[in-house]
Amino acid sequence: MQFKTGDKVKIADVGVEHLKKYQGQTGDIISWICRSGNDHRYKVMFNGNPNDKAYFKERELERVDK
Repeated sequence: MQFKTGDKVKIADVGVEHLKKYQGQTGDIISWICRSGNDHRYKVMFNGNPNDKAYFKERELERVDK
Protein backbone atom coordinates (compact mmCIF):
# COMPACT_ATOMS: atom_id res chain seq x y z
CA MET A 1 0.00 0.00 0.00
CA GLN A 2 1.56 3.25 -1.16
CA PHE A 3 -0.97 5.83 0.04
CA LYS A 4 -2.80 6.41 3.32
CA THR A 5 -5.87 8.31 4.49
CA GLY A 6 -5.31 12.08 4.33
CA ASP A 7 -2.77 12.01 1.48
CA LYS A 8 -3.28 14.55 -1.30
CA VAL A 9 -3.14 12.90 -4.74
CA LYS A 10 -3.45 13.82 -8.40
CA ILE A 11 -5.43 11.57 -10.73
CA ALA A 12 -3.11 10.37 -13.49
CA ASP A 13 -3.99 7.92 -16.26
CA VAL A 14 -7.49 6.54 -15.63
CA GLY A 15 -8.55 3.40 -17.49
CA VAL A 16 -12.30 3.53 -16.79
CA GLU A 17 -14.37 5.75 -19.10
CA HIS A 18 -16.76 7.19 -16.48
CA LEU A 19 -13.81 8.21 -14.25
CA LYS A 20 -11.87 10.06 -16.97
CA LYS A 21 -13.63 13.30 -15.97
CA TYR A 22 -11.38 13.32 -12.86
CA GLN A 23 -8.11 12.99 -14.81
CA GLY A 24 -5.70 15.78 -13.86
CA GLN A 25 -7.65 16.81 -10.74
CA THR A 26 -6.29 16.68 -7.21
CA GLY A 27 -8.14 15.35 -4.19
CA ASP A 28 -7.72 13.81 -0.76
CA ILE A 29 -7.76 10.10 0.08
CA ILE A 30 -10.59 9.55 2.56
CA SER A 31 -10.48 5.73 2.74
CA TRP A 32 -9.16 2.63 1.01
CA ILE A 33 -10.03 -1.02 0.46
CA CYS A 34 -7.97 -4.09 -0.40
CA ARG A 35 -9.90 -6.25 -2.83
CA SER A 36 -7.46 -9.18 -3.01
CA GLY A 37 -3.79 -9.65 -2.32
CA ASN A 38 -2.08 -6.40 -3.22
CA ASP A 39 -5.00 -4.77 -5.13
CA HIS A 40 -5.66 -1.55 -3.22
CA ARG A 41 -8.40 0.89 -4.24
CA TYR A 42 -8.43 4.39 -2.79
CA LYS A 43 -11.53 6.55 -2.26
CA VAL A 44 -10.69 10.13 -3.27
CA MET A 45 -12.80 13.19 -2.41
CA PHE A 46 -12.54 16.28 -4.62
CA ASN A 47 -12.91 19.94 -3.60
CA GLY A 48 -13.93 19.01 -0.04
CA ASN A 49 -17.32 17.98 -1.43
CA PRO A 50 -18.59 14.74 0.17
CA ASN A 51 -20.79 14.16 -2.90
CA ASP A 52 -17.82 14.31 -5.30
CA LYS A 53 -15.79 11.16 -4.67
CA ALA A 54 -14.69 8.01 -6.49
CA TYR A 55 -12.48 4.92 -6.11
CA PHE A 56 -9.19 4.69 -7.99
CA LYS A 57 -6.51 2.02 -8.40
CA GLU A 58 -3.07 2.69 -6.95
CA ARG A 59 -1.47 3.03 -10.38
CA GLU A 60 -3.96 5.77 -11.35
CA LEU A 61 -2.75 8.11 -8.57
CA GLU A 62 0.29 10.35 -8.08
CA ARG A 63 1.32 11.82 -4.73
CA VAL A 64 1.10 15.62 -4.42
CA ASP A 65 3.11 17.55 -1.83
CA LYS A 66 0.86 19.34 0.65
